[in-house]
Amino acid sequence: MADRTSLFPPSPTLSFLLLALTLSIQSTLCSGSKLSPEIRLKKELMKDYDSEIRPIYNSTDHIQLFVTFYLDYIVSIDEKNEIFSLKGSIFQQWTDEILTWDPSKHEGIKHLVLKSTSIWTPPLMVINAVNAFTMVSQLLRIDYTGNTYMKSTDVYTTHCRIKVSHFPFDTQVCEIVFSTLADIENRVCINVHPDNAYNMSHFSIHDGWRLLKVEAKMNEKVSSDVCASKIYFFFTIQRNYLYYMLVVISPLLLMYFCTTLVFLIPVDSGEKISFSNVLILSFAVFMNSFSSILPHSAGQVSILAVFVILYVIQCILTFMLSCFITRVRHCHRNPFTFPFGLGGFLQRIHSSNNEKNKRATLVSFVNMTRSLFLPLLKNTGKSDVPEIVAGVHESNINDKPRITDSLEIRRQLCDILDYYLFYVSCVIVFLEILITFCFFTVMSETF
Repeated sequence: MADRTSLFPPSPTLSFLLLALTLSIQSTLCSGSKLSPEIRLKKELMKDYDSEIRPIYNSTDHIQLFVTFYLDYIVSIDEKNEIFSLKGSIFQQWTDEILTWDPSKHEGIKHLVLKSTSIWTPPLMVINAVNAFTMVSQLLRIDYTGNTYMKSTDVYTTHCRIKVSHFPFDTQVCEIVFSTLADIENRVCINVHPDNAYNMSHFSIHDGWRLLKVEAKMNEKVSSDVCASKIYFFFTIQRNYLYYMLVVISPLLLMYFCTTLVFLIPVDSGEKISFSNVLILSFAVFMNSFSSILPHSAGQVSILAVFVILYVIQCILTFMLSCFITRVRHCHRNPFTFPFGLGGFLQRIHSSNNEKNKRATLVSFVNMTRSLFLPLLKNTGKSDVPEIVAGVHESNINDKPRITDSLEIRRQLCDILDYYLFYVSCVIVFLEILITFCFFTVMSETF
């Protein structure tokens, strides 16, 4: 029988292929042995893992999800659109029963860092968000017992009911509602972390708002089989009102006081109506800045806006009364014959001031008024202004007045009207300032 080697001589090509295959197998075995322990552990855990199925062995059990909210800072509050923006982080903790291992068999590895898209994560969402809320892919940490920790940072923009009736001493309560309603089978129970419901260690103070308190509440369970599916985080914030006290309230109170000075200006000076116009124009300038500061709300009106409206009414009444007094002074007809009952009203006022004590008070008041404004009027070159009220002299206080000149009657009527209107306007302004001060003091102490 012939030798086999002689029948089938060895081929150089076949020998080369066998050598290459042997070297490839050896290199593969060597490279597999050089993989890090974390990579080998991850490959082992993810071998039969499905990220779309809840990681629990008993399908009837619930996964307990614990949530902690970390506050960073308040981004903005839009009163007009009722939008509340807050930057923060939501910290989630749950147990993954499938991703467990023995550290002694994996070189003492006790935790892994994985992407949130590689394993199952709770279907958490913000149900009162203005825009569609999507959980951004984050890194999470899992230990050998299956406890999984994930922290997601985002700017949470939610709807917030703004109440501006107590502006600028208003306090708002805004909320962020986290829910697992995306879990159709309701097999995820959301809970506030028992040790730390919220964390403010890195919270930054906002210039316009002050955070008073934070509360976390869960919705009540319907039954033992149905888990809590919502967590409410309530943020109570108060507006910093010092800026508005200096920019809005203080100028408004000063303008209130200036309306009373109109009746101290002598009617013969010709500046009574001009000063009323100046007050109205100054208020128009004030409204340019006030309208941009005042929060806009279709359903509510700020009490501060009501005080502004009262000031407008007072300015208009002051202007109308100034025109009426000027008309009485410079009209050539007898003021007692004015129509619409004004003549009788002026006659009763004039008759009531013929008593001794009232006329003495009137003389002292008019003399004081003229002594204040006469030097200023003389400097302007208006020499036709009398130094004292004509027709009213201290020498004839005890005598019954006999006024026959229509000019003297008009002068006395103007002084009488200025006298009463000044004190009436002072009382009104005092009451308005007192009510404003008491209201804002109570509101600032309450909130």
